[in-house]
Amino acid sequence: MKGKKWLGIFVLIMGLSGCGVLSDDFFEESNEYGQRNAENFAVYLQGMESAINEEKQEILSKEFAELPVWESEEWNSTVQKTWIQFEEELRTQSVPIGYADLESFLETEKKDLGDKGYQQAMDLVMKWKALPEDDEANLTIEAEMDQILENLELSFVDLVSMVNDHEAVLGVYRVQNNELIASDPQWLTPMKKSSHQEELVLQIWKRVQALIPADLLSRVVEFAAVTDGEDNTMAYVYPVEALHAWRLTIDYLDFLDAEGQLSSDLADETLLHEFGHILSLNETQMDAEAVGTLQLEEGNLARGSYLNRFYQRFWREYETEREEMQADGDSEEANFNFYLAHKGEFLNDYAATSPAEDFAETFAQFVLREQPYSTPSRVEEKLIFFYQFPELMKMRTQIRKECCLLEEAA
Repeated sequence: MKGKKWLGIFVLIMGLSGCGVLSDDFFEESNEYGQRNAENFAVYLQGMESAINEEKQEILSKEFAELPVWESEEWNSTVQKTWIQFEEELRTQSVPIGYADLESFLETEKKDLGDKGYQQAMDLVMKWKALPEDDEANLTIEAEMDQILENLELSFVDLVSMVNDHEAVLGVYRVQNNELIASDPQWLTPMKKSSHQEELVLQIWKRVQALIPADLLSRVVEFAAVTDGEDNTMAYVYPVEALHAWRLTIDYLDFLDAEGQLSSDLADETLLHEFGHILSLNETQMDAEAVGTLQLEEGNLARGSYLNRFYQRFWREYETEREEMQADGDSEEANFNFYLAHKGEFLNDYAATSPAEDFAETFAQFVLREQPYSTPSRVEEKLIFFYQFPELMKMRTQIRKECCLLEEAA
């Protein structure tokens, strides 16, 4: 659902084509700064207090007030460049801010792209936006863009995701032997070494290391720290090499408590949700020849896979109902109506959006909650589902020991 912090696998990378954003409605439905007015900008800066002090916030707020109105009728390329320059100043001050659109990113990186690369990229982006999402020509354009962006250490898919989701990327890391190796492409929003930002990001990774069993964590080969402002997307995962190697992306601001410190409870719940996706959607859970199993964008689930068994037990009965609800094309409204119709059967409204999200949400609570023993509700039946797998029970015990949640009797 819109506004929910968790976005599971592929939610942020599917349907990227045609995501061009008109300048006068950019961020219209996104974070606090997105609406481009002084009040929202002040709120956004307050959320950055760990990166920028109160005095600098006042200076930037004054500069903001002197900018041309974002949604003015006089919008033109000069006004746009004024905003680009201001947002670049924010980045140099370590204030994370996403790019307005693909063109804004290319304009900002024009020096490093070179005049020829810049113009080629701009032309390709315009062609790409004009094509239907399913046009095979998109693949050719994306490959050409990858070549142009290669010296920036950025793929076109990642660029589109970053812009489309209003993300400021603070850190990109390769993961080797479960340790982080920093990559510092120049387009990153500066995250000063030994800064509070970096400290928090590394704390989150340490929590990942402590929480997730090594064999599952070994599937994560990339780690990224981003922010889209407070209370938007909190974390997500997606495969970078078929389904056996994954990237974990976190928004560090959303892992903090009211005092600006890492919230272990929030981190644990979120990270377990994301690793629930990796657990259920990696290559060992797939079978291209399977018939009658749940089919996803990633492929056909194996008959004995965790998620397919979960689907057959708890979701198959809803197929006709969900198809009828989604017939009008408004999937978000349909998902919420479906949740309202079955509210007692799901942990929350986000779990009701798909079998994959229900599985991930329930897996996290399987680890964190005490084992149900009373006459089970539908939700408790889902929690009990996981207890049939000895390997998951072993994983649960290991994680709960780290979280200090083991029952005294254990």
